[in-house]
Amino acid sequence: MSAPTPEPVTPGRSRLVRLPLLIAALGVALAISRNWPTDHEVHVVLGDAAPRVVELRIRYAEPVSGHDDWQREVSFHYAPGRAPRIVDHEPRLVSGEYDVEIDVGVTGGAADRRTVTVSRRVRLDDHASSVDVSSAVRDALRLPAQVP
Repeated sequence: MSAPTPEPVTPGRSRLVRLPLLIAALGVALAISRNWPTDHEVHVVLGDAAPRVVELRIRYAEPVSGHDDWQREVSFHYAPGRAPRIVDHEPRLVSGEYDVEIDVGVTGGAADRRTVTVSRRVRLDDHASSVDVSSAVRDALRLPAQVP
């Protein structure tokens, strides 16, 4: 009895075997990629209160995680009178809802420094998100509202 001879593999047949594996791999990568962190554009509006802002700290937490488990945190420091009216940054997070806590360090004079904390819920997705903290800072400093 002789050993069976293997059937030769043809190039066309090899491609047919690889094609379903490639399609399956692409499908898995697409499904997983929706949960990959991406850069999101966030604007924090300081408005007319910007000249009084010397520090800005922004923290992001998933709503279900509580606020002891921050996913991202960033701080900006400014010389008095140098903070921009709108602070832009791009946190790398998975798209979705987040509780955002923003601490705004403001100065009202030479020795008067305080922190205003603003909490908001934002949705990070393919569009830019804005968080307006100008009225909270203005109220804390008791500044008059500016008429455009």
